[in-house]
Amino acid sequence: MSRKTESGYLTPLDGVDVDVLKPFSRLLEGWFCIGKEDAWSILLSLVGCCLGNCCIEEYYDEYGGASPDVVLKFTGEPVERMTGFCNLLLRESGRMAKRARLFNDTYFSADYTDVVYSGRPGEYTLNVLETGKAKMKLRRAFRYGVSCVVRPGARYFLGVTPYKKGDGVRNTVSLLAGLTVGEVDFTMSMFDKAFATMDVFQDLEDLGKEYVLPYRKNKQLDGMWTGEQKLVDYTIRKNGGGCKTVKIYLQKDDEDGYHAYVFPWKTTLREAEKLVELYRVRWNQETGFRCRKKTMAWTKSPSASYRLLLFTMSLLISNLWFFLKQTGNHVRQNSFKRRFLDMIRRTQTKIGVEHTVFGTNIKKTSRPATR
Repeated sequence: MSRKTESGYLTPLDGVDVDVLKPFSRLLEGWFCIGKEDAWSILLSLVGCCLGNCCIEEYYDEYGGASPDVVLKFTGEPVERMTGFCNLLLRESGRMAKRARLFNDTYFSADYTDVVYSGRPGEYTLNVLETGKAKMKLRRAFRYGVSCVVRPGARYFLGVTPYKKGDGVRNTVSLLAGLTVGEVDFTMSMFDKAFATMDVFQDLEDLGKEYVLPYRKNKQLDGMWTGEQKLVDYTIRKNGGGCKTVKIYLQKDDEDGYHAYVFPWKTTLREAEKLVELYRVRWNQETGFRCRKKTMAWTKSPSASYRLLLFTMSLLISNLWFFLKQTGNHVRQNSFKRRFLDMIRRTQTKIGVEHTVFGTNIKKTSRPATR
């Protein structure tokens, strides 16, 4: 439980300080060719507004740090370039975990997550069906494909790509798998049923990877279901031509009758039963998405690049919290948020920040760390 010290600050996290962010500051400095102090100030402000669940303008008015005029220069960056930088950040956090041997016995997982957006439609937005307490309605949103390594009780985000109109699930899986293969040696892939397409299965098999994911029910599977669990051959046909044979395991369910899971064609019944049980660890990624929402900054900017950067920062903070938990510092997320934000504010109160980045000269002295 966190406590206040005589100076009014919260007690720090055991063995952790803001210097854990220094490698990411160096990446920011090198990628965007900005000064060392500017990069450090910008990174602290971005992480701070995510931990405080506020926009960069509110964070600046309350705590100081990097000027919004400076930070919002990132809105002009091409999305493709920003995607490269965001994956560089996640890759660096992955290397921290790899050095701590947190990637033993892990599996690859990928999924989409949506961030609601109330602005004008664009190339990187889509309409999604949102279910509420009263009724369902269409909402505009940015969609991100996220790759993750999972194991029982743990997950770690390693890659992100924004959804673009015209992109299919095959393209998303190809990008995310390419980002993750170089960092983690995985043999098993787990996905949501939205990724269950013939092209995805073929690409994974070409990479020598096994896979397991739910498959949508249809009349053909209904005809195969006899009330007993079994493994059956199933042929998937593509509208444009071509077909592929896979194995589908039909598992009995008291409420829905049965669930269907798809595997490579060579999978045996015993292997399928084990993999269906193993598939439960993929829900750690869903849990990670819910935890990410607690460290998500907000903005009115319509820039897909800036929104991608803020989204990635929330994933990065989630990785740092998980890293602490797995290395012996069993701190709850809310306590981690308060204490790490306090550490950032404490650092910024000691610095008078002079911004000379992107041709802008703005001076700001951080305010005392009190609300």
